[in-house]
Amino acid sequence: MGLLNLYAPNSEATRSRFWTEILLQIPQIDRWALVGDFNMLEDVQDRQGGSLRIISGSEFREWERLCMSLPLVDLWSVNSFNRLPESLSFSRSDRRLAGVNLSRLDRFYGDAFMWARGGQLGIIPGCSFSDHSPLKLKFFLSSTRRASRFRIPNSIFLREDCKDFVQTIWSRYHYDVNVSLLNVVHVLKEIQEFFLK
Repeated sequence: MGLLNLYAPNSEATRSRFWTEILLQIPQIDRWALVGDFNMLEDVQDRQGGSLRIISGSEFREWERLCMSLPLVDLWSVNSFNRLPESLSFSRSDRRLAGVNLSRLDRFYGDAFMWARGGQLGIIPGCSFSDHSPLKLKFFLSSTRRASRFRIPNSIFLREDCKDFVQTIWSRYHYDVNVSLLNVVHVLKEIQEFFLK
């Protein structure tokens, strides 16, 4: 499994090229995980105060291609990863003491193998030298626990032209708590082939 720790550019146009380059440059291995400061948001729920702008346009298309090609999903939204008790809801604050303009720019993306294993994920308070708080991931290395629900990334639903297709494919396994990892990988590959056409 490959782990890529990244710091995405601030500019939307530069980030769009950044997502493309990641897919072109990383070694061709079966499984990847991405962690770091993504400097963009997929969901308005990941910001409090300030602009509610989320990823869109050409950057959204390149980001979606990257996530569906690897394939990856934000572990924050996966039910098999519980929040650590001390976790914050946001990882960055423009003005920490005033508690305004909060956002969850720092994230951990994993694949179906990680979803099936599960664990705990949190944003840890108490960082004094940065306007970003660190992420903490506890991964169940030897567990029979399975995710009870595999969630489609929120960003997919921004494209109406693919919503019905993804829903049809995903629903084959979405509500089956006994779904095997092999079946999850299979359904993700079907969705991936649709997006790479």
